[in-house]
Amino acid sequence: MGAIREVDPLKPNEQLVNDYVATLRQKKSALIVSPTHQQGEDVTHSIRQRLRESKMLGKKEIAATRLMNLNLTEAEKGDWRNLKKGMLVQFNQNITGIKRGSLWAVEESSDRGVYIKADKDLTTRLPLDRSGDYDVYKKTELSLSKGDRLRITRNGFDDDKKRLNNGEMMEVTSVKKDGTILLKNTSGKSTHKIHKDYGHIAHAYCITSHASQGKTVDEVFISQPAATF
Repeated sequence: MGAIREVDPLKPNEQLVNDYVATLRQKKSALIVSPTHQQGEDVTHSIRQRLRESKMLGKKEIAATRLMNLNLTEAEKGDWRNLKKGMLVQFNQNITGIKRGSLWAVEESSDRGVYIKADKDLTTRLPLDRSGDYDVYKKTELSLSKGDRLRITRNGFDDDKKRLNNGEMMEVTSVKKDGTILLKNTSGKSTHKIHKDYGHIAHAYCITSHASQGKTVDEVFISQPAATF
């Protein structure tokens, strides 16, 4: 019937990438769903390569900051052994001496306590008994060009104090040498400006089934190789 087709195991994403790009060429929206973040990263890399070859991404590329939520449980966030130097902590509530939304870097972690540092050399002790009031992140880089699809990964505000909602899908309309990134909502209803260090962004080509809930697109593709079982 042609319902099942074999692919080259050395190029497992080739057909998927072909179908995804063909959908975009038809001016349709598309999304790839994968059960694992690692598979999503692999597919995203292949798609961006093809989009660049097809001149659907701009030539200029900048390295933006991505803050990857480690999704630790409250118990894990309250255990100093899980907090390593260089990890970032962002607070969801005001705590004495700590402002809601502020971002701190782990400086030292031992059985004597966890010490975190903000800008201007301000250091304080992390209140491990309030682990429900903060999230822990790992800092990585995200390559961005004009035409890239993005997903907002935490509620916040852009440079003009306009709200950005967690899960909102965006298209990059411009990247500038000074780190300015211009975005437009994929519905075309709003535009935004952020700096490359905004942090709470991720590519939106291939996402997990959890993150895909509530999204509306013309075509959905599933990327689930046997290894994910």
